[in-house]
Amino acid sequence: MNREQRRRLAKGKNAEILFQQAQSQGMSIGSESGFNDGFLMVAFILHEKFGFGKVRLERLMEEGTKLLSALGSKHISFEDMEDVMEEIYGRKFRPIDEITMPKGA
Repeated sequence: MNREQRRRLAKGKNAEILFQQAQSQGMSIGSESGFNDGFLMVAFILHEKFGFGKVRLERLMEEGTKLLSALGSKHISFEDMEDVMEEIYGRKFRPIDEITMPKGA
């Protein structure tokens, strides 16, 4: 079975697989930390839309952990990251300006 066939087979099971991977990596699925919830969303998008597999998602989680540690030790700040993204993006980087939650969520 080639890579494309494995992806098609896994289609529909991807959310469950990512949920299990996140749990095995110690990520919170609940509301313990907004950072973890946001990180899970990013990982899900990277997997579903850009084809990131287990190895790349694990690398992403490792780098996210390092970044969170650097934030905690004040070696970098969110303002620093915003400045870098503004240089790349050409303006203030705000990918999500407003979130509208569905009723009952």
